[in-house]
Amino acid sequence: MFSHYMKVPIVFTLDMFKVMLLSFIGLLGLAIIIFIIVKWLNKKLPWSPKTALLRTVVDLFIFTIVTSVWITGYNIIDTYIRFGGVPDFDSIVLRCTMGVIINFFLIPFIELSVLLNTKYISELETKKLELENQKIKYEVLKNQINPHFLFNSLSVLNSLISIEPSKAKEFTSSFSKVLRHVLDFKYTDSITLKEEKEFLEHYVYLLKTRFGDALNVKVTIPDEFMNKIILPMVLQLLIENVIKHNEVSDNHPMTVVVEANDKGIFVHNKVQLKSSVSSWGIGLDNIKKRYESLGYTVEVKKEQEMFNIFIPYIQ
Repeated sequence: MFSHYMKVPIVFTLDMFKVMLLSFIGLLGLAIIIFIIVKWLNKKLPWSPKTALLRTVVDLFIFTIVTSVWITGYNIIDTYIRFGGVPDFDSIVLRCTMGVIINFFLIPFIELSVLLNTKYISELETKKLELENQKIKYEVLKNQINPHFLFNSLSVLNSLISIEPSKAKEFTSSFSKVLRHVLDFKYTDSITLKEEKEFLEHYVYLLKTRFGDALNVKVTIPDEFMNKIILPMVLQLLIENVIKHNEVSDNHPMTVVVEANDKGIFVHNKVQLKSSVSSWGIGLDNIKKRYESLGYTVEVKKEQEMFNIFIPYIQ
């Protein structure tokens, strides 16, 4: 007898196809809605030991309502399409109960899927940031001391040796301290404002020896902010950026103002661009990317006559 039934061909009718299609659409729609809600809940109420109980209760409450509403709507549409009427109340209650029970088994799988997907994306973003950070650090190392600065400094030193030997000695001392600072902090991710200010003083001394009164760097950092943290070499790169892109001469003197408050560092200078320079260069871009990789924003505001930069402290 069993073999007899096995030989009976299964005929798919149009009605069967409609039922299967409607069932598939109904289940797919419910799964998508649950998936979206789970992602939303993971943002608003993420899983943790402290929120586990509350999250479980919220899950059960929300998904019981969503499932019941969805199945009721599906049941009404299904009955109308197949029989041209409306389902009875007992049928709706039965299907909703079955749907809620199925949800108890379905939701954990969806939750796990979303969590694994979120973790995977987070790991990819972390690796991407690490690679980007390494790339930025490499670019920073290449640009920390501009070759033109080294060449100009050595040229100045060579001139001072024969003209002012005592000043050449002071210049050599500051020059060596600048290079030592670069070597000491090239692999460091942070520095106190006090240390950066001391380094900047030696760096500015070298520039002043070269440019004389054509360059004036005013640094105003109250003692209360000296222990604030910034990225190494930032102020030096900003000053170098000003020299690189602007006219600095007796006919076009340049004043750079460096100020600090409880939020960060402000650097201002007058815009008097060199005719051969069309952009603000790699140095500033590297600074912005270094801070972005840590979740901070460097604010740059270029006005018609002034160029303003804000460098935030880091935690």
